[in-house]
Amino acid sequence: MDPLVAAATPLGTTVAHGLYTLSLGPKFLHEVYSVRGYSLALNYGFDKVRFLAPVPEGSRVRMHAELTAVSPLRGGSRFSILQTFEVDGFSEPVCVAEGIVAYFD
Repeated sequence: MDPLVAAATPLGTTVAHGLYTLSLGPKFLHEVYSVRGYSLALNYGFDKVRFLAPVPEGSRVRMHAELTAVSPLRGGSRFSILQTFEVDGFSEPVCVAEGIVAYFD
């Protein structure tokens, strides 16, 4: 959080906490797609999360989402979504997460 201290680290700058990056997922998902026919959507959790690189302060972050599975859940459906977070100027993802959203009838 202290830019002077961060400048002296191997990263050379302040970075976003990995969980902050992950928390952008629900917002981005809402912008990427919509699901009709369900009255309630809940963040059900994650099966796997990998933080692959730090996100420097002030970076532009984007996310790709891929629906990988749909399975029945009592009263609704469980959607598994591969979320890949990228930062402008980086050649590799900074975070990859297998998110789960539960949709209820």
